[in-house]
Amino acid sequence: MRTATVAVILFTIVTAVGGSAASAQAKSGLYSNLTLGVDGATVTGVFSDARVGNGTDDAPQFSCLFVLRGVLGSGADGATKVTVWSPPDSATTGGTLTFAKDTAKLRLDGDPPGCAATGDEFASAAYEEPSVMDGKWNSVRLVSAATAEVRQAPVNGSSAKTRLSKGDVVVIYRRIGSWLEGEDLNARRAVRGWLRASDLAPDQP
Repeated sequence: MRTATVAVILFTIVTAVGGSAASAQAKSGLYSNLTLGVDGATVTGVFSDARVGNGTDDAPQFSCLFVLRGVLGSGADGATKVTVWSPPDSATTGGTLTFAKDTAKLRLDGDPPGCAATGDEFASAAYEEPSVMDGKWNSVRLVSAATAEVRQAPVNGSSAKTRLSKGDVVVIYRRIGSWLEGEDLNARRAVRGWLRASDLAPDQP
């Protein structure tokens, strides 16, 4: 009986250490088309890809765009269970996110809308990419307003430094009241400033 008890304890310790190690490798960054933000045990992200098709660079014909959220270590073997959705549609799909050696691996229960047209697969094969940029941001949001002004300071009368468009991905550094400090890293010229939280899609479905 004592031997069995010791074995159970050792298994529990090894499992916990393994899960902690997997979670410890999670970090904010750009993983090709997947931007992730880690804040404590919470991970948020946006996947954004597009194909011009019969459209233009500014208005592509096909796009794969979705938001994700999860709790680190909430899945088996230290994996992170995530929920993904494509605003404004609140329908969700589940999946798992893992980190290993600066690489993020995302597998979903089904491919989000539009992703098949851009050649992005998440169900039949996992999306797996190394980090191309480590970040100091703590979350990732998606612009939902037609236009969103990036202001000099978190006040209504502050001057606008630049404007973002619906569908732009924004990394967030901090929050003051109803204002979020962030920037669009994919812009031709990244400008850090303050955005109204109401101009961004909710970070939960």
